[in-house]
Order: sequence, then structure tokens, then C-alpha cells
Amino acid sequence: MKKHFILLVLLLFFKQTILKSQVNCAFTASVISGCAPLVVSFQDQSTGASTFYWDFDYGGNSSSLKNASANYPPPGIYNVMHVAFNGTVSDTVYKQIRVFQPPSANFMAPDKEGCNNPCHLVHLTNQTILGESAVADSNYVWNFGDGSLPESGHNITHCYNLVGSYNVTLIALDNNGCQVSKTLPNYVVIGQSPTATATANPTQSCLATQLINFSGS
Repeated sequence: MKKHFILLVLLLFFKQTILKSQVNCAFTASVISGCAPLVVSFQDQSTGASTFYWDFDYGGNSSSLKNASANYPPPGIYNVMHVAFNGTVSDTVYKQIRVFQPPSANFMAPDKEGCNNPCHLVHLTNQTILGESAVADSNYVWNFGDGSLPESGHNITHCYNLVGSYNVTLIALDNNGCQVSKTLPNYVVIGQSPTATATANPTQSCLATQLINFSGS
């Protein structure tokens, strides 16, 4: 009977020791893919651990906090390593983060200056450089800066009928959800159309031939 009691005590002791030595490492990420620059928050979900380590696989950045975050400016694929440790044993898990290259928006107009007679037609040419994904024509949005409604399209024309200088903005949204914009301040300049006046002297005559002087401005 005494031997059985001692054996039971030893079994309970070893069971508690084994349970205490078990570490299960796990974590979640706020996002696993997105557009550069991408900020990701990591939440530890480990059990049986008291010490933690993170390797974010970018620029030698790491952390010993229980929960951590990382900023990924350049596009690429990153393998994040998380280690959970209880002083005796450790466990390690990995999670992959994908950062997309966004497009680079740009445009030009060869006829960005003119007069409002009755309006000046500006031809806006899209010069956007694509990233990792295509941009549908409907996902290019133009803001003309003159109070008119935005319009969508790859290349577009717009008629300015008021004198002034106008900021023009192009917004591009690709199939990965990466959105960028480009604004050129005071890009379109519209001036007042000139007006012509003329006078004649004399304005009437009964002579068969008459010299008439015209002057104008």
C-alpha cells in the first residue's frame, strides 16, 4: 500500500512537470497581405510560455514583447518567426506576410493653358506606372479642380470655361486594392479670351467713292 502511494505521488509530480514544460506557440496577424507601406500588428496566442521573441524578416528588426508590430515599407514576401519559451522548452511558428507593389500615378496634358472662349478643352493623358496588378479604366478617377464632378477613364478630356488656375488629381486603384493619387497644383491655367472692337470714320457717305478709316483694338 505504501509503495502504491509513493508511485501515485511520483506520477502526479511527473505529470505536473510535463504539463509545465509544454509550450504551444501561436499568434495572429492583423493582416497577412496588403499594399506597401504595410503596418502589421501581431498578437501572441501561445500557452505555457513566459518569454517571447519575434523576427520580422525585414532589416534585422525583432522584438521581445508579447505582442508586437512591424512596418514593411518595400514590397515582398516576409516570413515572420515567433518563439515562445518558458525557461525550459520553446516552440516556434512562422507566418507569411505579402506586401504588394502599388502603382505610381502620373499624367500630363499638352494643352493645359488656354482661354475660355467659350471653354478650353484639355486632353489629360494617363502616364501611370503599374505595380503588381492591373488597373481597370473605371478605377482611374480624375478630379479637375473646377468644382465639376469627378470622372473615370484611362485618358480623358475636360472643358474649362472659367478663368483661373486649377489643381488636377488622378486617383488609381489596382486589383490588389492598392490606391495611389497624384495632384499637380495649378496645372491648368485658363485666361480671359480677348475681345475685339472696331470703329469706322465716317460711318456713312453719299459719295460714289469714299475713303473710310478703320481703327480697332
